[in-house]
Amino acid sequence: MNPPPLLPRESALTTYGYCGLLLLPILTAWIFALIFLSPKVGVIWTQAGLDGKRPDFLMQISEHVFHSGRFVAGGVVLLLVGLELRSQLWRTRLRKPIAYGFVALSLCGILVGYASITVAALLAVPIHIETAKQLSTEVEPGAPGSAPSSRP
Repeated sequence: MNPPPLLPRESALTTYGYCGLLLLPILTAWIFALIFLSPKVGVIWTQAGLDGKRPDFLMQISEHVFHSGRFVAGGVVLLLVGLELRSQLWRTRLRKPIAYGFVALSLCGILVGYASITVAALLAVPIHIETAKQLSTEVEPGAPGSAPSSRP
């Protein structure tokens, strides 16, 4: 007598459809962050004078997560196609838990990217504000609001 399967069997289309629905919102937000947020934080980071400083690794982490994601996704798709075509064990018992586990790990990786962008911005913004305050208190001679010069 065969033991019952670990999880109820469902079709590949159902499993991958659920995974796609779970990944769609976070991937949309990831693309937004790649196009808009990461360059903005990079500008704030540069204007605060933090290029090459010790916390620069936070920006490197976010750039690595954002730019290498498509290569990882491509490799995973190729792996899944190979497993679907070759492995009976994959189709019967392993597809659902591993697919959902991959979705969970992907979400965690993207959240690490978001966290590194957030921490990088939180480190750079106070320094950027102090720099802006110092620049605003330094008034150029002859500018409106400055003391008149003593030259004839």
